[in-house]
Amino acid sequence: GNLVSASSYYYESMRDNVTSGTDDSGGLGWRCSLERCGGGIVIDGGLHWLRPLRELCGDIERVVGVTQNLEPGLKLEGETLAHALFQIQQTQNNKSSDATTSGSNPLIATYSANMMHTAPMAHDTCPYFRLTGTKGELVVAGTGLFADGGGGLKLYNDDHPTGKDFFPKDRQGGFFLGFEGLWRAVSGIIERNDREAASKSVRDAAADVGVALALYKSSKSGQWEKCELFEK
Repeated sequence: GNLVSASSYYYESMRDNVTSGTDDSGGLGWRCSLERCGGGIVIDGGLHWLRPLRELCGDIERVVGVTQNLEPGLKLEGETLAHALFQIQQTQNNKSSDATTSGSNPLIATYSANMMHTAPMAHDTCPYFRLTGTKGELVVAGTGLFADGGGGLKLYNDDHPTGKDFFPKDRQGGFFLGFEGLWRAVSGIIERNDREAASKSVRDAAADVGVALALYKSSKSGQWEKCELFEK
């Protein structure tokens, strides 16, 4: 099928955070500092919502968007809110010969990031990711940060018009389970002394940061901005 739209939505309230949380002053510690962190939520937790779009859809070429700081309780020097459109280079899905972006037009994906201090948020109603194609949809649930279970992947197509779950709903820490595979991969690179894989990992991370920096630039210019490209 053809991929026609994609969206990612990172949203989090510190009242629900079971890992970093807030410091004694109610802020986010070193994460509040532009000098130490490099930005606000886009370049912090929001990068985890940029990489899947790049991996699943293709390289992000241009960005237009806005960033704002609207939650003083977090004491962030950078942004607490961001909304953006990404222009993504069309790519062939290596796992399926007929799964491509639609037509000759670039894919335009939506991206939002929103961090609150203590406000409850509707994790059970808004997915983290949504990929829409001509044959159905893939949805990643927004409950992956729940300590008592959540997350998961759901497929909607002709065979499963009401959706098919690929993971049990009661598994704990759906978002954090992803780090298990990450650290296994890092450990393997170190054990094999695989310099090529290590270099690729660094380039991928730098490309993520390049998207974030383009979004920051666009927020100031009010225009589409090119993402910095890195040699592969």
